Amino acid sequence: MSSGKEIERENIPTLDSRYIQQHLANERTFLAWIRTAIAIIGVGFLDRIYILI
Repeated sequence: MSSGKEIERENIPTLDSRYIQQHLANERTFLAWIRTAIAIIGVGFLDRIYILI
């Protein structure tokens, strides 16, 4: 069985885990912007198609 000190040590974030967490958050934000841009472009194409019809 592990002592209380070992459990406390596992819960403290390290510099590496903070870096990884920040990197993943940045990637999620970037992908959200890309997804939004693709949606706006798609709406623009649909708008042009319906104007031509």
